[in-house]
Amino acid sequence: MSHGGKLRSSLGFTLVELSAVIFIISILATIVIFSIGSWREKVATSEVLSDLNGVKAAMENARNFGDAYPSTLPSGFSKSKNVDVTLYASSPTYYCVDASSKVKTSIKYFIDVDVNGKVREPMRGGCATGEAIAGGAVAGWSDISLSSGNVCGVIDSRAYCDGVNTYGEVGDNTTTDRNSLTPVNVTGVLSGKKVTDIAVGLDHGCALSEGKVYCWGRNTYGELGNGNNTNSLYPVAVSATGVLAGKTVTAISAGGHHTCAIATSLIYCWGLNASGQLGDSTTTHSNIPVAVIASGALSGKTITAVSGGDLHTCAIGSGAAYCWGSNSGGQVGDDTVVQKTAPTAVTATGVLSGKNIDTISAGGAHTCAAATGLAYCWGDNTYGQLGDNTVVQKLVPTAVHTASGLSGKTVTKIDTNLYHTCALASGVAYCWGRNHYGQMGDNTVVQKSVPTEVYAGGALSGKAMTDIKVGALTSCAITTTNAYCWGYGGYGQLNNGGTANSSVPVVSTNP
Repeated sequence: MSHGGKLRSSLGFTLVELSAVIFIISILATIVIFSIGSWREKVATSEVLSDLNGVKAAMENARNFGDAYPSTLPSGFSKSKNVDVTLYASSPTYYCVDASSKVKTSIKYFIDVDVNGKVREPMRGGCATGEAIAGGAVAGWSDISLSSGNVCGVIDSRAYCDGVNTYGEVGDNTTTDRNSLTPVNVTGVLSGKKVTDIAVGLDHGCALSEGKVYCWGRNTYGELGNGNNTNSLYPVAVSATGVLAGKTVTAISAGGHHTCAIATSLIYCWGLNASGQLGDSTTTHSNIPVAVIASGALSGKTITAVSGGDLHTCAIGSGAAYCWGSNSGGQVGDDTVVQKTAPTAVTATGVLSGKNIDTISAGGAHTCAAATGLAYCWGDNTYGQLGDNTVVQKLVPTAVHTASGLSGKTVTKIDTNLYHTCALASGVAYCWGRNHYGQMGDNTVVQKSVPTEVYAGGALSGKAMTDIKVGALTSCAITTTNAYCWGYGGYGQLNNGGTANSSVPVVSTNP
């Protein structure tokens, strides 16, 4: 009902005027509250960053005093009352520290040490989740390699190994078997050097550092490449005279009893050569590097990868696959079973027609490769290790089955050993072949002739894997922070402090 005039409040304002005043007051209150919140967030962020800088100074002081980063936060460091500070990971050359605000828990930063030993500036995120990390690795895992009885890895640019140690294959200057990762000896030729690549053969290991190769373990056939046939319990330098004089090695791979390297786009190998696996057109063993024949099939080719198998070797040259050595299972892939002592082109018609090979792996008597996101294998298939849903030998490349596990996935990594194969596809691990010790990782011991997803619960839940490698009876994958292994653990090669087998991935204990 209207009274013929404007309604007024008891204060003399019209209702419209009063509403406007209330609206303005609410805006001003919001601005004040927002400003206070913003101010509190700035103060909380400042406290977190201040504490991280304090940790950085304390850790550096402790290292200068003890020549290594401490395993706990230094006693000289005192945190703010509104900040939680956690030392997440630490080694003599590496650490990562989280700091988060108690006032606003979303304010979280971390600092760590990069691969060059430099402490990085505070970044948003946390050590445990790996948030905001670009190009670094929280715990420093950058490479892993397996044999029948050993696992070796590169962590914080240092080499670590575990497992059987009969010939010194752990490289720690003892013959004591190890069931957890143990530092490879660095008092000799590796002193002060940063390792960038590691490769494990049947009874020996090798590391790449600053363009040079260093090996340890069994040397019966010259697999250490140092000019003699004496076993070594610690790293020795591979001969850098002769064919490697003045050359910078960029990649290495270890086979059963031989080792190969790439330098200036050429391949050099040493060790056992009974099957022609050194690729020098002979079957003569060599305890120093020899040049793989670069004429013939490899003429004019740019070498981008090499892989040593049990008794054969394969490489990628200008996007094509080449193999040599034993061919009893058809692992050379040239539609024969005739041994080859020099590089031979893998049949590139059929399933590989028009495809560029991205990665290759020489196993026992079979070989696998990835090209344009798909997997291909050839050779022995007794246990289904070719993954083509048969157990029939193939003398030329055959496509790995994609109708089940690999459907729609992009294969980026593939690795083989004696009787099984594993791959990373779209960040997920798959394995196929022999499974009597659980090396498929699918919580069974049943042989698989098609790719089968590794159990992604438990230890692997939510993890982003960066690489996968297989040994004779064991498989492992790494993230930037940890290794996860499954299969045979009788020599301690699951890195979890025990010797039990596991048919699902278990997390390795970082050194």
